[in-house]
Amino acid sequence: MIDGENRKYAAVLGRRYFAGTVTCEALFEHFGASDDPLIRELLLSILHEPRRGFWGVRESRWQKSFWDPVSALLTELEKGVEGQVPPRSAVPGTTGWAFLGFSVFTLWAGGLAAEHGLAFWRGAGPTWEMAVHAVSTVIMALAAAAGAIGIRNRILLRRVRRSKWQ
Repeated sequence: MIDGENRKYAAVLGRRYFAGTVTCEALFEHFGASDDPLIRELLLSILHEPRRGFWGVRESRWQKSFWDPVSALLTELEKGVEGQVPPRSAVPGTTGWAFLGFSVFTLWAGGLAAEHGLAFWRGAGPTWEMAVHAVSTVIMALAAAAGAIGIRNRILLRRVRRSKWQ
């Protein structure tokens, strides 16, 4: 059910979350069962917030691709019942091409893991070559597992985006 007061409270808590005074768990505990499309979009945005800094995205990219859509969403939440879902979303989109890319990557990494595993199992070659095959098997198996997890996450994200909350 869409409730203007809940939307305004979600906007307040969302701004406090991005200011660092409220935890993600508190937001999900309070609004996790909501079927309001704006609140669901806020929760999805929080889940998919990109990391900033050395191992994450640049500050300018974070501002453009994440914060601008989220601030527009928070503004719409503050409007209460009159708020509409903004056209741009901070949640990454999933396409058939992303699914195809993850699938090809997973098959490639799994095939290389199998090839190196068979070479290691046969045991033909010097010791250093066996060590390379063993390490390559582990690395490619981990890459294939990461690709499979990526495929699963894309499928789940697509289901959530197509669900009743949109």
